[in-house]
Amino acid sequence: MPYITKKEREAASLEISEAHPRMLSLQDVARILGLGVSTITSWTTRGERFKPEFPRARKLGCRSLWLSSEIYDYMISAPVAGASSYAKPEPENVAMIPAKRGPGRPPKHLKAA
Repeated sequence: MPYITKKEREAASLEISEAHPRMLSLQDVARILGLGVSTITSWTTRGERFKPEFPRARKLGCRSLWLSSEIYDYMISAPVAGASSYAKPEPENVAMIPAKRGPGRPPKHLKAA
């Protein structure tokens, strides 16, 4: 029988299945999404970083828990990095201004021969 490490055991217990949803703690959600607990908290509390599309937690006693199926759906619907929706629109009719160089030698292509 192969030895299973603690990390492998945790990963197996956090597998998301649409057929069998389970309740996940804040730490579980952060681990699944690869984010920090404070990031998830800031997404769920109303404020500057609030994300209305992020699933809301359910209260079970004094604990806040998320349905694994809702976390799965959020992961599937999240935009792809580098997609055009993230691209910043280029400002129209704006001339490109070169960055100012600090003191020092000028670049080689600007030196007099």
